[in-house]
Order: sequence, then C-alpha cells, then structure tokens
Amino acid sequence: MVSTMKDSGHKQIEWSGGKSVEYVSTNGKRRYTLQFKAWVIEQCLRPNVSVAAIALANGLNASLLRKSIVKHQQADAPVPPAPPGGFVPLAVVDEAPRGASQICIELRRGAVAVTWPLAAAPECSAKPATTKR
Repeated sequence: MVSTMKDSGHKQIEWSGGKSVEYVSTNGKRRYTLQFKAWVIEQCLRPNVSVAAIALANGLNASLLRKSIVKHQQADAPVPPAPPGGFVPLAVVDEAPRGASQICIELRRGAVAVTWPLAAAPECSAKPATTKR
C-alpha cells in the first residue's frame, strides 16, 4: 500500500504482506517476522527514501531500524582475505647498526636494565623473561 504524505509530498510505504509481528513478550517488545524485516530493510536501502518515514509508517523505532540496516550492511560486506599463514610478511635486515655492541632492555616499572652482547642475540631472544609484579 502506497500513500502520499500531505505536507511534504514524499511517498510513505507501509507493509501489506500479511503478518509482521511474530511474537509480543510480556513487557511489550515485539519480535518481527524475517520477511517483514527483510522487506523493511530493502525499502530503506532504496535511493531517496526516508528511514524515519518508513519506520513511522510501519510502527517501528527509527533508531532501532537504523541499527538493523547497519547490521545488515556489515553482514553483507565482503571480508578481505587474510594473508597465508595469518602473518604479515616483514623484511628482516641481518646487519646490526654500526657501533652497536650490545642489546639493552629496560623495564621502567622496576627500574631494571638488562644488557646482552650483540653477538649472542639469538640466545637473548630465547631466554624467558621473569619479572615480579
């Protein structure tokens, strides 16, 4: 059913596909049929359509309808492919900065500084860090 709003000239669209409410809980919240939800979202996604006017025409809260539209669009959005293995490739440089002879790790909370010879860097990364909190 299509009717014209008297003051603005925009068309207001109302559901005429049968039952729209599936269930009403004791606190008054309504659960709508999937067909009704899909139809309302489809109407809202049309160009030059007022979401508020569609919500008003069908007895819905415009803010909740807007949230439903956003959820629908996010569900339809394509997910970008993940890189193989789940890792982002990084370039590793084998050369150490000139003049560096040791690795220094500082822990600010306990004012602890650990120094390690640069030549033994692989062993430094293999040691587990044990600190008290």
